[in-house]
Amino acid sequence: MALNIKVGKPRLTLHQGYTVAVARPDGQIHGGGQDGLFFLDTRLINTWEIDVNDKPWTLLNSGSPGGSVGRVYLTNPDFSVDGRVVPSEALGLVFSRHIDGGMHEDIDIINHHIEAVQFDLNLTIKGDFADLFEVKGEKVTKRGKITTHWDAIGQVMTTSYRNRDFFRAFRITAKKNDASMALANGKLSFAVEIPPGECWHTCLFYDFADGDVWSEAPLLCGCDHEKSESGQAVKKWRANVLKVETGNSGFAHAFAQALDDMSALRLPIEGTDDVKFVPAAGLPWFVALFGRDSLIISLQSSIVHPEFARGALHVLAKWQATEQDDYRDAEPGKIHHELRRGELAHFKLIPHTPY
Repeated sequence: MALNIKVGKPRLTLHQGYTVAVARPDGQIHGGGQDGLFFLDTRLINTWEIDVNDKPWTLLNSGSPGGSVGRVYLTNPDFSVDGRVVPSEALGLVFSRHIDGGMHEDIDIINHHIEAVQFDLNLTIKGDFADLFEVKGEKVTKRGKITTHWDAIGQVMTTSYRNRDFFRAFRITAKKNDASMALANGKLSFAVEIPPGECWHTCLFYDFADGDVWSEAPLLCGCDHEKSESGQAVKKWRANVLKVETGNSGFAHAFAQALDDMSALRLPIEGTDDVKFVPAAGLPWFVALFGRDSLIISLQSSIVHPEFARGALHVLAKWQATEQDDYRDAEPGKIHHELRRGELAHFKLIPHTPY
């Protein structure tokens, strides 16, 4: 009997801690699907689209220099400004995303045209604040209220969601920009003007809220991500794991990639005495504390990084059941299967508190 292996659509996926960004290869997130920016089991952003004078950019290439960093290369289609046509491929747009607590985006545009170019750079960014379980099941129910506040002076857009005592939000701030950001017709917009051969730049800082606690965007641009807190943590990780020297280039490449993947899947979780790192089960649906998965992965990787086992044992001991709870299938001494932090778990609409 033949084995049917299904491969999903290509995606640009970034991850650090409890934040995961899943987009198309051109970096865009179109509403209505399962893509989005997820934070603590909540999809904060379900739409992220960029255009030039209301026309979509054309993808050239994209990739991930690291687990928490992505870079996308785009060029323009033909578009008209005051009756003058700007030919396709006259502009090159490069934007990068870097996740470290919050998210930092850099947008750089170079004008290859022989004339100065003026246009509107528009960003459509919306949030639905759907619980991860409902996104995965493709059946989202709106329970709370979404509000958006625009601060023209500070160039800050804040979109928040509240359902009784459950609160999530994202805040987008434009900094280091060569033109002011405005909010018009539901889009963040920049009036861009670039002389021939010159560049245009802006930084966008995304901060994410869980109740009163904000996870702030990294200050460093994507090109300097290795100097950031998460970049330094990866550097420390590589210094402490098992080293392998081999003349087999295929094995060396696979081993190096496996280390990078393991590094990207580390979850910081409070243990019995301090913060421990345990392995997440996979992106994007399983960035959570699992019992069986964490123990099996820790056992399988113990020769490379024994600290996973130490972290898993400390953290799972903290969450070990002490009483009978039929709703959560809990019994004294039992190790939990899965712990979630989204809206459904918060209101105990699912038993994953932990299950």
